[in-house]
Amino acid sequence: MEINYTGKRVLVTGGASGIGSAIVREYGRLGAAVGIADVDRERGIALETACIEAGYKVLYYHIDLRHSGAIRQMFDEAEAIGGHADILVNVADVSRFKPMMEMTAEEWDEIQAINLRAPFLCSQCFVAHRKNMGYGRIVNVAPTKAIVCDEGNEAYAVSQGGLVSLTRAMALSLAHRRITVNCISPGWIETGDYSKLRPEDHAQHPSGRVGHPEDVALACLYLTAPANDFINGENIVLDGGFCRKMQYLE
Repeated sequence: MEINYTGKRVLVTGGASGIGSAIVREYGRLGAAVGIADVDRERGIALETACIEAGYKVLYYHIDLRHSGAIRQMFDEAEAIGGHADILVNVADVSRFKPMMEMTAEEWDEIQAINLRAPFLCSQCFVAHRKNMGYGRIVNVAPTKAIVCDEGNEAYAVSQGGLVSLTRAMALSLAHRRITVNCISPGWIETGDYSKLRPEDHAQHPSGRVGHPEDVALACLYLTAPANDFINGENIVLDGGFCRKMQYLE
């Protein structure tokens, strides 16, 4: 399947760094106009500049996704500048690992606000601006911490598990609008210096390596392709097979 995104408009939350920035670059490389929605102004502007220098159509939006009014304003401004978005990729998240008995209600609420409420509100705005125009794609990125948990992981795990469930529910709610909604659950995706990983880090994965941010970007490109309208309401676990094996490493 040949994929070309020329003429398509994409919005990536949390797009200024890590997985999000790889997604931004891949859509830009394939001709899409891409909006970067991120609270990190310095990294957002740096990525915007780098992409423009590479010949991509990219625009940075500074936004704090905890605020519903800011989300609505961003979509209003984006439509005024370039029209409605065709693709929404919800990547932004925040993690705070603390012992269960030390987690405050305020910290819990902040994690849910960014990781779960914001994707829902962004999806609402995405749909509202599209009316009934047919082709549309939403992809949520929910790391596998909902599947493989750690101590002190309650708030983050709940937010990611909720995002997977939200994906399935929205796929049904938006079916009549021809908007597909899918989820990607990345495992270990190294966003730092890949060369510093140890052989045993790679060996934990049946695929023989730790993931790259581009692995997630490629999955997004596949799920949002105009010709791909039959995968809907699914969660793709993108972890090199890690969650399929028992882990007894010393």
